[in-house]
Formats: sequence, structure tokens, C-alpha cells
Amino acid sequence: TTGVLAEIKQFVKMPNNTMRVLVEGLNRVKLGEIFELDACYFTDYQEFEPSIRDVLEVEALRKLTLEYFEKWGSVNNKVSPEVFITAKAIEEPQRFFDFIVGNLFIDIKQKQELLEEECLDIAFNKVLVILTREIDLLEIAKKISQQVKKQVDKNQKEYYLKEQLKAIKKELSAGDESFSEV
Repeated sequence: TTGVLAEIKQFVKMPNNTMRVLVEGLNRVKLGEIFELDACYFTDYQEFEPSIRDVLEVEALRKLTLEYFEKWGSVNNKVSPEVFITAKAIEEPQRFFDFIVGNLFIDIKQKQELLEEECLDIAFNKVLVILTREIDLLEIAKKISQQVKKQVDKNQKEYYLKEQLKAIKKELSAGDESFSEV
């Protein structure tokens, strides 16, 4: 199993008796045998860095990933602008990759699969596939939302015009009665 060696930076006990823990990931690790001692879990581990087959290709993939990440963010309104500023500032490919994956709204299984990838070239390609799919899904959802809004607006307009027409007919029929009385 692959995991992350992390350092606890801060922990805060919350009012609802839960703990909020801030950790900083330091490095990827391959976990050895996990054992329990005095209600704590321990394991042996070996740190590792994903390999890079082609440095130029990884740099190109990093730039392309940034482009797709920014496009994803422009369609997804749930990400703060500071995330994109930070992403642009990260030059080191592995750190950049980890940052991007950490900020994607994908399930934990996908994140674990990306964490376990031992070749950075392949990992970047997998992230690009995920980003492309997420962008497509968000654009389709946005299109559907716009169609629904357009239909609702049309229905509201029709209702408003029908009510106006009823009011005009009522006014006209009331006017006819007052005219016939004279």
C-alpha cells in the first residue's frame, strides 16, 4: 500500500468533541506490515519518489495540466482564485502534481490510484484524463442548467402574460358594464 508521510502542524479540539488536524504531506511511502500496540497503529515504511521517464515531456504535461486545471476552475465556481495563483507558482513537477490532485473534487479511490502511480509522466496523463472528463461534465451540467432556466423563464413569462390578459379582460368587461349603465 502507498501512503503519505506527514507532519502534524496543528490540532484543535472542536466544540462538538471532534479534532481538527492540519498536516503537511512530506513524501510518498510504501507501507510495510501494519501492527497495533497499546491502541496505536504502527508500520514500517520506505520513502519513494515517482520516476520521470522524460523531463521535457513532464514539463510539457505540467504546463498542459495547469491550462486544464484553470479551465476546470473557470467552469467550476467552487474553487478560490488563490488556488490558481498558488498552482502557477509551483515549478517543481512532483509538488505541482500533488497540489493539483489535492485540489480536485474527485473520489478518494481516484486520488489513491494517482498517489500509487510510480511514474510521474503516466500520473500527469491520468490527471489530464480526469480533468478533461470533469470539464466535460461541468460544461454539460451548465448547459442543462441554462436550458432549465430558459424553460422556467419562458413558463414564468407565459404565466405573467396570461395573468395580464385576464386582468385586461376583466377590466374591459367591467368597463362594458359601466358603459351599458349610462
